[in-house]
Amino acid sequence: MTDEMAEPGPVAATGRRGGGRGNRSDARTRGPEQRPFAQPRLRYGPTEVVSADELESIHEASLRVLEEILHTTNPAHKLAI
Repeated sequence: MTDEMAEPGPVAATGRRGGGRGNRSDARTRGPEQRPFAQPRLRYGPTEVVSADELESIHEASLRVLEEILHTTNPAHKLAI
């Protein structure tokens, strides 16, 4: 083994090897400036999948189905109302 092979390479004054990305401060390694925090804003309004009258129709149908289920599972329900 020679002295060249045992030499670990250039050592900085701190006792650490140089290189890597640790001390670079030029613009190409910093990346873009980060914008300050701001609360995100919704740019578009909510998307209406169904119209108001279609939604009302679905609601009425679901109430009818629930009433039928309740009536078949509890026949005394009609008497209580």
